[in-house]
Amino acid sequence: MASYLGALGQPSFPGRAGDLLGSTPGAQPATVGTATTEVPWTPPQVVAVIGMVTMGFNDVLVAGQRVSDLIFVAAALVLGLMMLGGERRRIAPTAVRQTPRLHLMGSLVFLTFGVLTSFWSLNVFSSAAEVTRYGWVLLGWSWFLRAITIDRVVIARLVTAFKITVLINCGGAILGSMGVVDLSSGGLHGDRQTAFYNHPNQLGLILAIALPIFVLDVPRRSADRKPASPWTRLVLSGIVLVALGTTGSMGGLMGGVAGVGVALFLARGATPANRRRFRPVSVMAMIAIGAFAVVTFIESDSPVIERITKYGEGDAGVNTSVNTRKQFAEFAIGRIGDSMIVGVGLDKESAFEYTTQRDGLNHNMYLSVLYTAGLPALVGLLLILLAAFRYALDVIRASRSTELHPLAAALAAGLVAGAVASMSAPTSSERSFWFPVVMLGAIWAWRRRELWIADRSALARSHPPDYTASAHGPSVRRT
Repeated sequence: MASYLGALGQPSFPGRAGDLLGSTPGAQPATVGTATTEVPWTPPQVVAVIGMVTMGFNDVLVAGQRVSDLIFVAAALVLGLMMLGGERRRIAPTAVRQTPRLHLMGSLVFLTFGVLTSFWSLNVFSSAAEVTRYGWVLLGWSWFLRAITIDRVVIARLVTAFKITVLINCGGAILGSMGVVDLSSGGLHGDRQTAFYNHPNQLGLILAIALPIFVLDVPRRSADRKPASPWTRLVLSGIVLVALGTTGSMGGLMGGVAGVGVALFLARGATPANRRRFRPVSVMAMIAIGAFAVVTFIESDSPVIERITKYGEGDAGVNTSVNTRKQFAEFAIGRIGDSMIVGVGLDKESAFEYTTQRDGLNHNMYLSVLYTAGLPALVGLLLILLAAFRYALDVIRASRSTELHPLAAALAAGLVAGAVASMSAPTSSERSFWFPVVMLGAIWAWRRRELWIADRSALARSHPPDYTASAHGPSVRRT
């Protein structure tokens, strides 16, 4: 696994460092940092990978808390002990650990008005606890992942662990739809699969975010090795798509489709040095098989296709679900005047809306944040998402000829997929929703560090020291 992202090449940001490293297709970029060497595992990295794998087991709780959260907190404590012990070599530099400015600004706005909202809620302590969880994800978890990013190899390990938990859930969903196992909450959601999650929409969210990652086959292997076979990519992407269909999540399907479209758009123009030779016959075969798979999927009795068909036919059950969402949307929009500063509270008691007799947390994420936390908190949330997408574009524009390009493109597409899927579910509390955000922040921060090192090295080469003899030995004078 350590070979992932082993030598991705050096993307260039606008400015002097970008000119030094080069970004034109076919150029041979310089080597910066430890990208071409084996990166040893550190205790926080090991625990973080375990936490990432268990992130897909949303139904597993310990003392009322998600097991993945507890694992990440334990990893952060280990990292803190290492820092107190004076460890520096196996921890990212201060410049990498610092929270990106726009992300910090959006997080502070969201959390500040979340706290103010709690004082107006029916259950102050419960609402404040929700704000604390958001604070951990937005500031604590993201800081921890940046702090352990001592090389791009670490980023690859975390993304690979995320893919593992996705494939485990895919297996549970597909086997459940075949009747081999029963993980769908005791049939509470009919034939819609939940795998190791509580609700089909939660599973649909993580699969929608993961679909672009599998389609673009990231993280890529090091430059001295060929990428995975296109057939492997096609099979794994198909597995994720089939599992997404078993959830019956129409929002998840729309998010997945949008994510794949964005991924293919952002990944255009990338010319990695280790790409496979173009084989027309193989490409035509893959296109034919892919088209056949899509047609078969559309004509199948998959829960998501069945729900879409029933909605078009005016089925009472599906239309009731959609109409309830519309009813809450109208209610939340009509209350904008009452949510200009604070909302009703993030606790479940306050979020329950008596007019529709529904929990406000069961609907559109953006309207849910508006209703429960207020308009300023919604602005903060949108600022966080836009900042993450901007960081992705910064990396993508500067890495057309490197293997870092598809990684940033896939995570940006996953961010879009999650944002689209969130229009039909309150996903802001899901760790999988924030995965692309925190990973893009880590990539962006580490690349800034690498380019800073490259810039200084290039300046030193362009202005070599002048060694002159003296009575006291050689001296160094800058020319």
